[in-house]
Amino acid sequence: MQRPRSGMLCGTKLRNNQPACMYDAMKQLLEKHMPRLVSREFDKSKPTFARRTFTANGHRYASGDRFDWSRLSVSMRKAKQMFDSGHIGHHDKSVEATPKAQPVEPLTLEKTDDLDLIDDMKLLRQIADDEGAPYKVSKADQRQAIRENRKGDDA
Repeated sequence: MQRPRSGMLCGTKLRNNQPACMYDAMKQLLEKHMPRLVSREFDKSKPTFARRTFTANGHRYASGDRFDWSRLSVSMRKAKQMFDSGHIGHHDKSVEATPKAQPVEPLTLEKTDDLDLIDDMKLLRQIADDEGAPYKVSKADQRQAIRENRKGDDA
């Protein structure tokens, strides 16, 4: 968008603090609602990677996969178009410098009995009958009822 020639009321404000010309109004609107775009330039010497999932030359590339456009016989013009459209990009040094998350060991629950190994509801109900535990609808609730009944017997 070009700034209008002088003679218009650009740069001045109306009574309600609104811009007097369309150029200032559009500029104010864009500054308010559009995020700042990061300036990115295509560099043919840097390696390129897929920024999002796409298919090119019959191959599917997921986000983060290396896309060697020169080896794939893709023209530099086409590679630049893909770069400008956001399909491919260069890895930023800031992204590489961020430490990777350390894997967390999964929590393991200790099995206090063999009820978790029983997958048959009829067998769980039979155990509940033998031990005097109430009936429940789901297997997990039935196991819990049996365990609570056993705790009550031990006390």
